[in-house]
Amino acid sequence: LSAVKNTLLAGVAALLAGLALPTEAAGGLDISKTVSLTIKHKYAVEDLSFSVYRIAQLQSDGTLKALPPFEKYVKKILATQREADWVSIAWELEQDGETLNKAEVKTAATNSKGTASITGLKPGLYLIGSTRKVGSGKIYVTDASLITLPRKDNRGWSCDVVVNAKADALTRYQD
Repeated sequence: LSAVKNTLLAGVAALLAGLALPTEAAGGLDISKTVSLTIKHKYAVEDLSFSVYRIAQLQSDGTLKALPPFEKYVKKILATQREADWVSIAWELEQDGETLNKAEVKTAATNSKGTASITGLKPGLYLIGSTRKVGSGKIYVTDASLITLPRKDNRGWSCDVVVNAKADALTRYQD
């Protein structure tokens, strides 16, 4: 269990790149548009279910407003720029089942290519829940992560976001 937890904590970095929290003016941001999120699993594991929880809404000026009951988590996220802190916050939030049960959640399962797509998301900050699936003599795990949607890049705001899940395949323990 400790190895799995360490794997989960260590791998969140890959998706945290999408957490570029808006701090400057949000020119061109249209918060009335819906966003799509495509999550790619590097091992192409099929029927792996991803849950995505909206924890803050993105404002027209590019700032985040926490959704109840996520104020304490969003406050922690906005108070730090350290990746290790975001990893810990994502892990802590995922363990808070009582709070997550109050969240707006969308789910999608991966196809035969290991890709899951979720459409109709509102702009905001999301927790992508960790996953675990046993198959082919391995345990496939992905890490919990945080991401803002849409994403801003050098071309403007992208409402169709693609991320690579930080995934590991661990040798399954034999009983």
